Order: sequence, then C-alpha cells, then structure tokens
Amino acid sequence: MTIGRRTLRYLPAAAVLFLGISATAQPSPNSGQSLEGAWQVSITLPEGLPAPPCAPAGTLATHDGLVLAESCWGFAGAAYGVWARTAHGQFAITMTGNSYGGDGAVAGTYKVRAKVTLAPDGRSFSGEYHTDTFDVAGKQLGSFTGRIRAVCIQLELLN
Repeated sequence: MTIGRRTLRYLPAAAVLFLGISATAQPSPNSGQSLEGAWQVSITLPEGLPAPPCAPAGTLATHDGLVLAESCWGFAGAAYGVWARTAHGQFAITMTGNSYGGDGAVAGTYKVRAKVTLAPDGRSFSGEYHTDTFDVAGKQLGSFTGRIRAVCIQLELLN
C-alpha cells in the first residue's frame, strides 16, 4: 500500500484532532445535557451472531459532540463519530469504523447508531444500538441490534 503526498499532509491534522479529543474528554459531572467524558461501554450481542463475546471498551465523548470509541474486537478498528442531545437526558450517537481481515487489510466498514438515556446522576447511560456492516465497495453485508450500557470513568487519586 502506498500513501500519496495528498494523504500525508492530512496526517498531522488527524494527530492533532486525536490528541485534542483525548485532552478534552475528561469525566465531569453533568446535568443530563451532555455525554462529555470517558466511558466504559458494554454491549449485548444478539443470540446466534457468529462473533466472539464483546469485552467492555473505552469511549471518549467531547463537549462539542465528537465520539472516539475503541472496538471490543481485534478485527474492528476504533469508531469515530458524533453525538447529539435529542431531549432532556436523551441522546443519539452515530459512529463508523473499519473492519480488518486476518492479513490486516481493510475488509469492510461498519456503522453504529445508538439511542441512549443518561442516568439522573450523569454517571451512566443505557439504550439500544443498531450496527450495519459493509464490504469495501459499500455494499451492505448485514446488520444487528442490541443493548448498550456505559459507566463514566471516575478519577481515582493515587495515595
């Protein structure tokens, strides 16, 4: 695989964006109006889905509506996307990412859409998600739905 000069010039901007997301996504008490923070996310998979169990994964949500989420599987890359408040304590999330074959090459993409409710204390959220999978040409291969639950990562001081 070769990377053209045009692509290379965007790499520093991508690095700055990634670092900016990491720097601004600190846990904070919120009033039911924001998903800003660092979250430990768990999902349930539908029965019969030919996939290994999904381990909890980290997700960062910034105050300005960006999301960066690690995948719970080694064959799927990190997801990136957006979140928005739809009503008091209610949020919509859309993310996309790449899937990889055994040789490490991009084998397809995935898109996740979720509808979640933030707990009154702002320290957890739960809801439902829908995932669509696509081949590298963009043809839809399948979809599945499930439940999502997240807990805000809290600062723990080292004694």
